[in-house]
Amino acid sequence: MYSIKKVAELTGIPTVTIRAWENRYQIVSLSRSEGGHRIYSDDDVRLLKWLKYKTEFESYKISDAVRLWEEQDGEITSAYANDNSHYSDTIYTLYNHLTGFNTKEANDTINLAFSQYDYEDVIHHIFMPILHRVGNEWEKGTLSIAQEHFASEFIMQRCTEILRILPIDHSLPKALAFTPENELHHIGLLTFSLFLRKQGMEVLYLGPNTPLDHVTHVLQTNDIKLLVTSLTYPHEEQLNKLKEKLEQFIHHDPELEIAIGGAGISPDTMPLTSGRLHNLNQKSWDTWFQQTIKKSDATI
Repeated sequence: MYSIKKVAELTGIPTVTIRAWENRYQIVSLSRSEGGHRIYSDDDVRLLKWLKYKTEFESYKISDAVRLWEEQDGEITSAYANDNSHYSDTIYTLYNHLTGFNTKEANDTINLAFSQYDYEDVIHHIFMPILHRVGNEWEKGTLSIAQEHFASEFIMQRCTEILRILPIDHSLPKALAFTPENELHHIGLLTFSLFLRKQGMEVLYLGPNTPLDHVTHVLQTNDIKLLVTSLTYPHEEQLNKLKEKLEQFIHHDPELEIAIGGAGISPDTMPLTSGRLHNLNQKSWDTWFQQTIKKSDATI
């Protein structure tokens, strides 16, 4: 059992906030010590951490987070096992080190996470929530541009390290990954490239803000059979230019497959005019890979 002071230390929630949440939402089965002081159970601490995670990293209002908890009949054990809040302690620790420019401590935290979890879990359940919060806090003005840049680039660098060390199956086709000019967001592209590398594909990763003419040159000289690109906030001219170029690539190489994604890509913004142009999201990656890449590989 814990005092409110200890709970505040364990959860990072100020005591005044804990009391306010208790009084307004009756979220804990409050007990008191013989001296009349509030005491809290492990379940109370777990719930408060979960609520803090939902409000800070998933942008829930506290009222909505409490409602979600109530809809789960007060059960958060299963939710903890199935969503990012299972990793909340690591997320908070790493977020604070990154926004505090603590390089050694951030690296140590990431190394520990990789020793505890599969690298895909680290990327999806630790890195992505941190990047999401960093972006939100920067937009609200609570983080500086320097903090946002440092945190984002630090995480990207750790991801690219994984890209280099995964083994390659040379029987699989080679991929080329890039975002077009003026598109600087590439964490989704990198994550998909890591998925491809885990399957054994060699990926030439050009990264963000790549002129399309440069992509053409690499395609012509490296026997690329899969082109991967993404857009987050495209404008119409940029989208039309990319679409036109992708259609040219498909026309000139009858074996080329193209995978596109990102928040700015949809069937409405970029209609699929070819069966070799695939609009993907994370849920469709495995099925698409087996049906498109492995199938084509089997016919080689």
